Amino acid sequence: MIELLVVIAIIAILAALLLPALSRAKGKAQAMGCLSNLRQIGIGFTMYANDFKDTIPCWGWQFHDPAYAGPPDRQIQGTEKQADFSTGLLWNYVARSAAVFRCPTYTIRQPTSPRFWGFNSTTPPLPYPLWDYSINGQAGYSCISPALVNSTLDLKLSSLHTPPAKTLLVMEPDNMAYDNGVTLFDGTLDPLNQDHLGTRFHADVGSLTFMDGHANSMKWRTYTNSTSGLENAKQFFGGSFNFFW
Repeated sequence: MIELLVVIAIIAILAALLLPALSRAKGKAQAMGCLSNLRQIGIGFTMYANDFKDTIPCWGWQFHDPAYAGPPDRQIQGTEKQADFSTGLLWNYVARSAAVFRCPTYTIRQPTSPRFWGFNSTTPPLPYPLWDYSINGQAGYSCISPALVNSTLDLKLSSLHTPPAKTLLVMEPDNMAYDNGVTLFDGTLDPLNQDHLGTRFHADVGSLTFMDGHANSMKWRTYTNSTSGLENAKQFFGGSFNFFW
């Protein structure tokens, strides 16, 4: 009997030692899967830009967006379901894979509202979003004349005023509203007080793709150091809300 209790105690101690390590290993594997998705998305955007005169599309890149998106042919049409990746401009450039738009942790992400874009695309409605990534619409906004601001937010890479390798294209956000796949950024606000990189889902890092197509993982401190303050934000996002180059 004593020997059995000793064995049980040893097993309990080993489990306590191993479980944190296993959890960290799982988080790192999920982070690698997420980063792989962002790399594929970056390659997809590069191929799209090569086919469409140096243009990075904004609205409609993942799927047809709400009625305020533009141009009209990127808005949800007729009987289409919300968040249908097959309607997105990047669909043919990511091997028609819905999995590319989803971090491995997507099923545990519970939005603050049950009525996010795509919640009613299945029966019963989904408790989690169908996608995890958001495009930076700020560069397209800030890199044109204020008189020409329109609802497309598309970006001509040749009009970008910041280094492509250091300018955000797509990121894994910590936005639990999930109303669409486009985000604008305000350099006068603290990063925590607006849509920002999500680093709490796996291994304390979030995944990003930059305008040159490469992807990277980033910790929260690195992100805040890169985006805090107007000048930093302009360089990282290619501009800032209500700012034009």
